[in-house]
Amino acid sequence: MSAKAGVRMPGEGKQVSLAGKPLVFLVTGQDTKHTSMFDWTLPAGFSTGLHVHLVQEETFFVLEGECRWQVGEQTIEARAGTYG
Repeated sequence: MSAKAGVRMPGEGKQVSLAGKPLVFLVTGQDTKHTSMFDWTLPAGFSTGLHVHLVQEETFFVLEGECRWQVGEQTIEARAGTYG
């Protein structure tokens, strides 16, 4: 296997602002062909609004707190440890 392991230590990722909230890229297209991963901490009550991605897929993992996801017609009450 020739793939190089990618390790990103705290504070090393590229930091930007998305919807006015700080976001840190952990993995980007420069690191892999098809995967990206970011750390985005959001305050209570924050909403991205309902939206659809036509090209890329989106996944989430809730580290702490709770959030509500709308996936098609299904509403999911996601709590810490939920992946979707």
